Amino acid sequence: MEEVIELASRSESIQHDQHQAAVHGACGEITHSQQRVRLQDLGRAAALLSHELRQPLGAIQNLTSYARACISHADKPVLESLCLVEQQAELASRILSSLSSFARSGQPARSPVQLHRILYNVLDRTARPQEIALQKHLVSPLPTAMADPLHVDRIVSNLIANALESIDGPGTVTITTRAEYELVILQISDTGCGIEPGLAESIFQPFVTTKRNGTGLGLALSCELAQANGGSLSFTSSPGKGTTFELRLPQA
Repeated sequence: MEEVIELASRSESIQHDQHQAAVHGACGEITHSQQRVRLQDLGRAAALLSHELRQPLGAIQNLTSYARACISHADKPVLESLCLVEQQAELASRILSSLSSFARSGQPARSPVQLHRILYNVLDRTARPQEIALQKHLVSPLPTAMADPLHVDRIVSNLIANALESIDGPGTVTITTRAEYELVILQISDTGCGIEPGLAESIFQPFVTTKRNGTGLGLALSCELAQANGGSLSFTSSPGKGTTFELRLPQA
């Protein structure tokens, strides 16, 4: 189910419902230059090892998948163990890819970008479970943002993936855009599990995640990229009710 609502540029923005128990956070408050240098060092190390590590990890995944197919009638514990090996190899590959992204981020190549175009491109290639509804409240026309389009694509991809993965069963992801004070603003809200107050101060730090198989690097990278492009990333969350992430970028 997908609902699209186009709003005039002077219309009031549609806000995600907030609750008394809401927690707040912004990556600018907790991400410091020393952390960024450390992340970039990790990224460079991962990039150097990427080729050497991807080959054995790929072999593990392929051989495990082949083994499962060959012994499809084996005892359930054997199949579960092989499946676990395959999942962990996949997780290791994802961690390596995320770390490598820090090495590739570098200085942004900023240019005027159409946020809606990037948003639709990301949505087109993102699988969404049928039980999760998508609502879009998009201001039209929306001013262009001044940012690196590849960086913005990565941020939006991470935020949409987080929103979808936070929902267990039926739910809704709401995407809102607006312009305000020479800024272009994107909000992505979900009706998922929310962020516990104890994680509010560390959610943008690397290797912090609420997902079972998460790498804990997506939000850290998004924070890094938002700040590198002169923007900011923040969130408001009500545990058990949902989370809204807000990306702010300067207008072109």
